[in-house]
Amino acid sequence: HIRWLDLGGHEKEMKKCAKKFDVMLNEWLEEHREKKGLGSEDKVVGERDFMDAMLLVLKDKPIEGFDVDTIIKATTLELILGGSDTTAGTLTWAMCLLLKHPHVLEKLKEELNTYIGKERCVNESDINKLVYLHAIIKET
Repeated sequence: HIRWLDLGGHEKEMKKCAKKFDVMLNEWLEEHREKKGLGSEDKVVGERDFMDAMLLVLKDKPIEGFDVDTIIKATTLELILGGSDTTAGTLTWAMCLLLKHPHVLEKLKEELNTYIGKERCVNESDINKLVYLHAIIKET
């Protein structure tokens, strides 16, 4: 095994990327701890989110072999990466299906041209009018 050579530099880049994620997640975790004001009866100032819930649930309950920060950061990163991969996969699948069924793609283009035109992008306010697009998304 000549892994130590890292000829393509992939392992080095992967480690740099992992370090950046770790720094970012540490910053988020500290922001949430400050927002929570640890020790103030578990009250969160402002809106409560996933990381706040994790801090509350894991407070004083470390899982054997792991510290609370590592668990929270790993879970948060998994949700972020999993969510983006799922979205990309779904969009890729939808595009693949549209390309395999040109008549469906053509009908979608007609709907978009009717309600949106070619001069602008779809706005959130347009979504309710785009019934065929909505059906395609639901089927995907």
